[in-house]
Amino acid sequence: SPSSDLKADLRDIVICNAQDFEVKNRTALIIHFPYRVWKTVTKIQGRLIRELEKKFSKKHVVFVAQRTILDKNFRRKGLKIRPRSRTLTSVHESVLEDIVGPTEIFGKRTRIG
Repeated sequence: SPSSDLKADLRDIVICNAQDFEVKNRTALIIHFPYRVWKTVTKIQGRLIRELEKKFSKKHVVFVAQRTILDKNFRRKGLKIRPRSRTLTSVHESVLEDIVGPTEIFGKRTRIG
């Protein structure tokens, strides 16, 4: 059955935190997962969101991976180089992709004002 498949997939997934976010007249439930389990979460994302939206009626459910941002003086933390995936810009773009997932982003506009 589909629910037992979902239960087997959920066995190795943990949640960092969850928070309610007010959007106009509805609330969105944002669930953060550790980055190391994000790949398995994206596989079952569609089914899991459907089940959670059934459980929490009138709430949108959004999944986001918990990522680390290293600031410019990262050498204080004892690191030689700062990986591109830990920069502020990269983390923000990844979070945007998490929010709109499983769809693809094919056009972006940057406005500085």
